[in-house]
Amino acid sequence: MNAESSSTSRRSFLARAAGAALLATAGDATSALGAVMPTRKSFPKNFRWGVATAGHQIEGNNVNSDMWLIENIKPAAFADRSGDACNSYHRYEEDIALLAQLGFNA
Repeated sequence: MNAESSSTSRRSFLARAAGAALLATAGDATSALGAVMPTRKSFPKNFRWGVATAGHQIEGNNVNSDMWLIENIKPAAFADRSGDACNSYHRYEEDIALLAQLGFNA
């Protein structure tokens, strides 16, 4: 779904926000914003929630990475080397189970 086909397109949202700003200068800002803000307060029932990670951040001690040597040459080209992180490489099944418990489904 693109932004123009949704019930609240970016353009119409910005137009309503500009209108609210004009109304707010003449009166009560809260009621002006309430008149133009989208009313949808929940996601569709079939909405997919997911997460993303990066090996440098979660896998730790990325010795098989092409960048590992560059990370460890002194003086280093990077402020931080990959280090030990949280060992998700070996604990990925536990990590996925935790995400499922939190309600992520993608």
